[in-house]
Amino acid sequence: MKQSTAPKLHALTSLRFFAAAMIVFHHSGDLFGFPHHVAGRFNLSLAVSFFFALSGFILTYVYPSLDTAEQKARFLLARFARIWPAHLAAFALLFLLLQNSDNFPTHIANLRLAALNLSLLHAWIPIRNIFFSFNPVSWTISTEFFFYLAFLLLINNWQRTWWIKLPAVLLLAALAIALCKLLNLPLDPPNAWAVSSTGILYINPVPRLFEFTLGMCACLLFRKTQPILNTTKLAATLLEAAALALVVLNMYFAGPITGFFQDLFPTLPVALWISVGPVCTLSFSALIYIMALHRGYISQLLSTPLGILLGEISYSVYLLHYILVTWYRQHEDDFIFWPHWLAYATLWAVILLLSWLTWALVERPLRMFIVSRWPAKQSKIENQKPKIAPAPLSRPTFSPLDPSPLLILIGLACLALLGAPIYRTVAHSVGSQIKFIRLTGFPDPQEVRFDKKLLLLAAKVSPRPDGLDLALAWQTIGTIPPDTYVGIHLVDDTGNMLGQCDYTLHPTLASLPKDGSPPPADPFWVDHVILPAEKLKSATHLALSLYHTGGNSDEINKGPRDWQNHRLLLPLPNR
Repeated sequence: MKQSTAPKLHALTSLRFFAAAMIVFHHSGDLFGFPHHVAGRFNLSLAVSFFFALSGFILTYVYPSLDTAEQKARFLLARFARIWPAHLAAFALLFLLLQNSDNFPTHIANLRLAALNLSLLHAWIPIRNIFFSFNPVSWTISTEFFFYLAFLLLINNWQRTWWIKLPAVLLLAALAIALCKLLNLPLDPPNAWAVSSTGILYINPVPRLFEFTLGMCACLLFRKTQPILNTTKLAATLLEAAALALVVLNMYFAGPITGFFQDLFPTLPVALWISVGPVCTLSFSALIYIMALHRGYISQLLSTPLGILLGEISYSVYLLHYILVTWYRQHEDDFIFWPHWLAYATLWAVILLLSWLTWALVERPLRMFIVSRWPAKQSKIENQKPKIAPAPLSRPTFSPLDPSPLLILIGLACLALLGAPIYRTVAHSVGSQIKFIRLTGFPDPQEVRFDKKLLLLAAKVSPRPDGLDLALAWQTIGTIPPDTYVGIHLVDDTGNMLGQCDYTLHPTLASLPKDGSPPPADPFWVDHVILPAEKLKSATHLALSLYHTGGNSDEINKGPRDWQNHRLLLPLPNR
């Protein structure tokens, strides 16, 4: 049977973007000051399972059967053309942006890994340095490629054999679980070249085939029930809302559900396999089925031109985002004075803009070029039919290549990209830094004098994934002796020291005169100190002091103090 000409399911196209956005937030939220509890209960990486189930549904919808060798070959060519161009573009962006293997996520690159990655075989090998090579998120594309090959077998006589094939792929997952137990494979071994149970149960496509096949079953149910279902728009909308609520609840309780399987199978890694996707696959499949019906207001809202466009570029969003997030992690200090909301909005704008360009200039053109290399054959009867001009459309069709829905977004991205160097130059000037710290840091005390040597103009703490960033704005007001240190103590309410993060005073002070002559004309600077999370567990205050070789410390003129006015106390924010 030839490829189905059934109408496109635009609501499902839009849902792809929301799933991709979950993955983006999962990989980037910790960088932009989001509290730890935000989405902490929701394992956003489960969106990968949604992609797998959706893939099974869509392929079964578009290709209800593949009867001949030619149809199967055309299917594989079309699927290769669908996933490989954007994968190649992401591979090129990785080298363009991160430049060398030291900056790559696994810090490893060689020709053999590149060959495995570009041939989409890397997820089939359960070794971390292989399946996470180059662009780590591309392991899902390799897994999808395996699904395409498996689809050739699964779709054969699907309506009559689904009830055998679904348990069969579940049995394959069970065998993978048993293999991990038999070989006693560690979850995540220190040696990144060792085989792991994560590589087999999370990454390898064989155990994940269950999610793909369940999506195929959802499509079979859709084809059988869609013509006979008759609901009002209100009832359909309530059903769509219920399906969304079911997904949210399922993701919220994914942890307890996984714990139940851990208690049920304490000696087998069943819980690991459940937790990486199958825990939510049923609710994902139900959502896909209901939104495909396109009967309610929610599915209609998802089918707007902007929603369709975002869905079309979602594959590029998924492939490109990790590279951009990795680049941001490596240059995070360059944006330390950017407000978190501006930095995150700029990152999203760049991701969307590059994804649209990749989709419009690489993904679509190369897909059409590859598919056109094997032109479809026309039968003699079709060639004899008179050609009739198509009837005019009742309304203009939406062209995703028309960038009008993204004009505002692209304009903002361009402004952000053009303004970033100027903003960065201004924001990183010492005067701007000090103004920012005074404005957003501790309101009191400010301009604290340490004897007649230093003035602490202001202090500020900012959350980081690994703890807190302490910014101290200083001004010299006298001669600084050599071997001067800033003491930073983490203390509790009673003043007991729980941790220590001392450092040598700013290195530029080494050039200050030591003969009693006046200090430089512009003696201002800012120090940044990382306060590790493990030292902050019970601490309630920061205690600052200035001391010298031999243990003598300077007296402080104001603010909350202890140690006979030799240690300044600043409250720590609640974390």
